[in-house]
Amino acid sequence: MPAWPPGPREAPPVVRPEKGHSISQLLHEMRAARERSRQSLERLATVDPRTFTWRHFALGEMDLGQWWMLQAHHDRDHLQQLRRIKKTPGFPRA
Repeated sequence: MPAWPPGPREAPPVVRPEKGHSISQLLHEMRAARERSRQSLERLATVDPRTFTWRHFALGEMDLGQWWMLQAHHDRDHLQQLRRIKKTPGFPRA
């Protein structure tokens, strides 16, 4: 994968989260996205991902395999953020 540029970045408007969604709606949308991703990966397992390329706003030209690796890295970053938030004193416990 291309190296990530140093320093913090702001997400482009197209991927910024919106405020005001219910937890149930967010969970539904995340589950639906996970299912679509799983289906995409199954279909794409039969093709060479290097033949499909798109331009990333910060990393430049990337092939489909690199996009999937970037998504996995991105998801891991968000999971770490969530875990840190949940450890914050005063965070509501279920």
